[in-house]
Amino acid sequence: MIQKQPRTLLARFSAVLTGASIFLAIQYGLALWHLATSSGGMENKFSALARDQYMGFLVSQNLQMLLAYVVLALAATVIIQPFADSWTRYSVHRKNTAVIVRGFLLTALIHGYFTLRLVETRPYFLSEGQYGQWYYKALDFIPLVIKPATLFTLFTLLPVAVLLIALVWQIRTHGRRGWAVAAVVSTIIVSCLGINLSSAPPKPVGSVA
Repeated sequence: MIQKQPRTLLARFSAVLTGASIFLAIQYGLALWHLATSSGGMENKFSALARDQYMGFLVSQNLQMLLAYVVLALAATVIIQPFADSWTRYSVHRKNTAVIVRGFLLTALIHGYFTLRLVETRPYFLSEGQYGQWYYKALDFIPLVIKPATLFTLFTLLPVAVLLIALVWQIRTHGRRGWAVAAVVSTIIVSCLGINLSSAPPKPVGSVA
């Protein structure tokens, strides 16, 4: 017997948001645990001063990071909801629990994708302890002849296509609210692109564009 799919858009959005939030909460907890264990051996006067005089500041800064994780959860839900809905439509498992699991798995997929993209485009943002992990060799199987075109397709065309699908779906599904969501997301993307371009190092004088 086919189980019922969550009826309202709000129920489906909430289920996907719950799955995304659970995954990001795990990542937040792992980040705090890594911070605590990596700094545990730094027993000197500076670490003692930080614990004694600035512990409240450190705690407040980590709590403020929760706001960033909330924004990430909402953004992830907007992007993956069309794919989670399609997955649910063709699945026999349509209860809220199944939709939550799909939100969790799709968010994990996005996380893995951007980790891979970060390794290829901005490896200096990763910590020293992460060098040598599996994602550093994940793209080595691509032949050198087609590697530039493959990386361009994978890391430029693919995210643009996914974003377009998500925004069009939001517009078609939510009408005016979908247009508002699309406008907000587009503004964020354009702003991030502007920041990325402005932070790029200047070309040397005399270089060919």
